[in-house]
Amino acid sequence: MDLKILLGERLKDVRVVLAPKELKKIRQILFKRGGAGYLVSNGINRNTAYQILSGRRNLPLSIYLKVVKKLPQKIRLKMAKNLSPEVVLPSKLNAQIAYLAGAMRDGWLICVKDRPIGVGLAQKEQSWLREASLLFEANFKVKPKFFGKNLIVYSEIIALYFHKFLEMPLHSQEDWAMPSAIQHSGFGIKKAFVEGFLDAEGHIKTSSGDPQIIFYQNNSQVLGSIRDFLLQHRMSCGGIRKDKRSNNCQMAICGRLSLARFAKTFKPRLEKKRNSLSYLRKALS
Repeated sequence: MDLKILLGERLKDVRVVLAPKELKKIRQILFKRGGAGYLVSNGINRNTAYQILSGRRNLPLSIYLKVVKKLPQKIRLKMAKNLSPEVVLPSKLNAQIAYLAGAMRDGWLICVKDRPIGVGLAQKEQSWLREASLLFEANFKVKPKFFGKNLIVYSEIIALYFHKFLEMPLHSQEDWAMPSAIQHSGFGIKKAFVEGFLDAEGHIKTSSGDPQIIFYQNNSQVLGSIRDFLLQHRMSCGGIRKDKRSNNCQMAICGRLSLARFAKTFKPRLEKKRNSLSYLRKALS
């Protein structure tokens, strides 16, 4: 994950929040490079430079990226000029974030004049919203807010993470393919993405005569990526077809053996779908 690309023109406004031990190491590096003079040569006001070196101000991320050889696994960041909360950005994609990327098919980016400032998720099941909230807290160290059936995270940094790193569109999701970072990851990451996608856009039919698992989306490309992944792991799928009434594309898993394999492999977090898949697993065993 390249923070310069991720944050773009907002990089100059982002500060690194360092723990005391980390701050001590960075100060030593800065003093070796010239202390306040080095900071001033990088566009920092001299008074601000002294405050940074004394630990009274957070270090600009742009300077931090110049002096560290390797990013830590997690980095705590804050926007300098607004009231956005401090957040942690993991340097590596994990299964929980991949799940959120799939589940965000029921979500959106909160934008002001095409500038993303937060993310939102909608779901009737309150227990699932609480679980999604815990995933945001665990991975980004930020506490979402609840508004009825909506979960909201007001953080420009997290919004940029979803927009730039997970390739979430600013507005319509019509062209949102499987994110490249997930596409190029291993089984566990893709599995988590499919589980999130199933919770957002899947339907599990448990009738004994004709059990089905169907994925719906108006974007055939992401369905194609999911289909390829399932086929690689011996789960047969039908073709992707368009429903003329809803204008949505759909893709179904075919055959009792493939349905049983899917039910055994994937574990959605939405209670209703988790129970349906559990019932299906027992019925097909």
